[in-house]
Amino acid sequence: MKFQNSRRTGVGAVLLLSLAGAVPPLHSQEGARPPQAIEAEATAKDLFAAGDYDKAVPVLENALAANPGDLGDASLLAMAYLYSSSRLDQTSNLDRAKAAMDKVIADGGEAVFLVGRGDDPMKFAAVHMLKVIQGELRIGKDSITFVPSRSATGGVGPLTAADIKECGLNRTYGSDSAAFHLKLQKAVLNFRPLHFSRDESDLVCALAAKYLGVRTAN
Repeated sequence: MKFQNSRRTGVGAVLLLSLAGAVPPLHSQEGARPPQAIEAEATAKDLFAAGDYDKAVPVLENALAANPGDLGDASLLAMAYLYSSSRLDQTSNLDRAKAAMDKVIADGGEAVFLVGRGDDPMKFAAVHMLKVIQGELRIGKDSITFVPSRSATGGVGPLTAADIKECGLNRTYGSDSAAFHLKLQKAVLNFRPLHFSRDESDLVCALAAKYLGVRTAN
């Protein structure tokens, strides 16, 4: 289990993918990937950065229809489903996101969530998670890793089943934030989901429970 030193970010910062770190490590060998898959990934990341998750869905679906085994595009499509499901006309994408994330992990990839990791020294006295480190929470078959998107510090992991005792909602910060925690053997990591959505928090814990056997708490 590895921790990096934290660096705080300002209140209200928007959680967006950094283009340099948007894709899990499994997808780094671009020479072996078809050009269409690489192009779809680049287009999707541009759309993600603009908050247009719904527009990324058909781009990635078409790419995967042509290259169904591409884990990079599969991981991004699962994210596009999840974050577009916050729209009232796209709520059905939540079930698609759950199925897609489950499949990408089962196939050897990683489900990726955009989160803010709590970085407030006064967290026990705070009602809201005011300071966060923006980044990605990546869940694979055997581990969970937090990778900062705008900082070289603040990362955690890889965490294995032996490191994590529990995943659940963190009521300290109120139900509106849908904050959740990972309880480790000697520490607690607090996270805030991108859209302050319990659906996002619940999905993180459901995948952690299924693949790492982590206990869940609501």
